[in-house]
Amino acid sequence: MMSQWDRAFRALLATAAIAAAQPAAAVDAVATPLPAPVTDSQVKIGPRSLTLPPGQWTLVARSEGHVKNGTQVAQTHFTVYAMQAEAGALRAGVITRLPTHSARVDAASDGPCMAPDGSYAGLLHRQDFEAGRHCLLVFRHRSHLQGRNLDPFLAQAADSGVTSNGPVYEFSYARYASNDFGWVRVIVPVSTFGSQAAAVAWAQQLPPALGELLEHRTTQAVLPALPNGSH
Repeated sequence: MMSQWDRAFRALLATAAIAAAQPAAAVDAVATPLPAPVTDSQVKIGPRSLTLPPGQWTLVARSEGHVKNGTQVAQTHFTVYAMQAEAGALRAGVITRLPTHSARVDAASDGPCMAPDGSYAGLLHRQDFEAGRHCLLVFRHRSHLQGRNLDPFLAQAADSGVTSNGPVYEFSYARYASNDFGWVRVIVPVSTFGSQAAAVAWAQQLPPALGELLEHRTTQAVLPALPNGSH
């Protein structure tokens, strides 16, 4: 029997094309009840917004975290998951973490080259920039949003009923400044790219596309388009 969440998610996918044709501002990923269609392909956290590749996207998960300066909370950040799916199969997922405001901190909780889940299994490519101030990682995983031990954030996304149906690439780009930080993860089926080299080449577009947004030198950025009909 289809759950209430599944019915809501499927209804959003069915109506996203109609909604996308109407003028709208960037979706406030912090305040909007989930699941929610990303009607203009823009996800907004605080003053910053990220434009996703063209297509029908749905916000399916959100979590809140904090960075401390000593014992005091210096920054609040949000992590949000925007998903593209077709017939219950993942076409693309974008996970974005940004603080809602800038503040000088001792250090962020994770370094920019920290693997998203703490494990470097499946790591294909790593690039450090500017003495570790920002970092690009490329992984190949056997699956995505599957298994019993998902963290609470990914478990929210898994409640959509969407799965990877096979191996995926994960691209993670993080950048840290003295008073700001952010990271973006992109997950797509391996079949999205014709080769591993093509996947790494696509990932290498992320630092120039996203770096200024993550350091809060600008408030808007655009993710590079994805090949093979993922947009």
